[in-house]
Amino acid sequence: MPQNEHIELHRKRYGRQLDHGTKKRKKEAREVHKRAEYAKKALGRKGKMFAKKRHQEKAMMKKTIAMHEEKEQKHKADDGAPQNAVPAYLLERDQVRQAAAVVMGTNSLIFHLRANGMQTGSHATSVGVLH
Repeated sequence: MPQNEHIELHRKRYGRQLDHGTKKRKKEAREVHKRAEYAKKALGRKGKMFAKKRHQEKAMMKKTIAMHEEKEQKHKADDGAPQNAVPAYLLERDQVRQAAAVVMGTNSLIFHLRANGMQTGSHATSVGVLH
């Protein structure tokens, strides 16, 4: 047995004191007050370094809290459909025909452009082919 494992071995065999959790919690609670007192008393470079470190910790904590709050919120899936879209079963027959004609027209335009060797898609619109 290595020399540095005797403490872990004792804890494994006999456990900890019954009030260990309470003592640890209270010690951590007191530590906050001690840090605040040190922050007030620290002067010069040590004070600056301590303030900088504490500021970074607070910024990190704010980011983690914001991340957890965002994760807890339920986001509605945005499928790209417009807000005022009407379902197909509520459309009148002539509106359905008009919508189908528009879709067919754009599909045929894309088909003819591809057949002629022109680019389509996002790159084509940025170049100005479909404008």
